[in-house]
Amino acid sequence: MNFLDQIRSRRLLLGKPVPVIGREIAMQLPNLYRVLTGKHDTKASTLEALAASLNAEWVLVPKHFVPEVARLVSGKTLALDDVPSAIERMLDANK
Repeated sequence: MNFLDQIRSRRLLLGKPVPVIGREIAMQLPNLYRVLTGKHDTKASTLEALAASLNAEWVLVPKHFVPEVARLVSGKTLALDDVPSAIERMLDANK
């Protein structure tokens, strides 16, 4: 799932209308719609503001961690016989 798909999914999950996001990040709606539909490349600061308006973070994830991050984001839990994943161990170490 690409970043814009994640933004769209998160926005729908929260039930947050695009005009509300536009006001929060101080971006005119036509420009915001172009960004959200991938018709306009934008600055990293705009993507960061979009993520923040959806109570999320924009981060780089090494490719080998993507499956584990996707599992965590999807809400899937570990079975009793599973060991903590590398990403869970890494996040625990940063506490």
